[in-house]
Amino acid sequence: MGIKRHHQDGFTLIELLVTMTIFSILASLAVSTYTGYIQASKRSDAHLALYQLQNLQEKYKSNTGAYSTTLSAMGWVTTFSPRELYVLRTSITAAGFTLTATPRSGYSQEKDTTCTEMSLSHSGIRSAKDTSGTDTTDECWVLN
Repeated sequence: MGIKRHHQDGFTLIELLVTMTIFSILASLAVSTYTGYIQASKRSDAHLALYQLQNLQEKYKSNTGAYSTTLSAMGWVTTFSPRELYVLRTSITAAGFTLTATPRSGYSQEKDTTCTEMSLSHSGIRSAKDTSGTDTTDECWVLN
């Protein structure tokens, strides 16, 4: 008479741990990629504001003969972008003006370290910098 072996159905603890580890790695990759896409899509708030302000600056100059030094003089009632994710400012240069958008403190775009400053000049030249001051124009001004 031989010893009868029991056949177990199911998974071993090792198999479950390996599966959970793989799933965790894949989930973390998916979340970080998703977060990057969300940040990139929210940059359109800065793009929209800067283009609108560029038009307002040109309108202001055609009415007064000079570019405006303040957003309110152009008719922009706040210092924020339409979705209030960016702080906006205008500066007058020898050649014209530069409009700048920086992520608003305490809001989601503050975590976007790739595009900490986006600018648009009077001649339509776009620029952007990351937290270290490196030029990230190509990445930040991708228009989806």
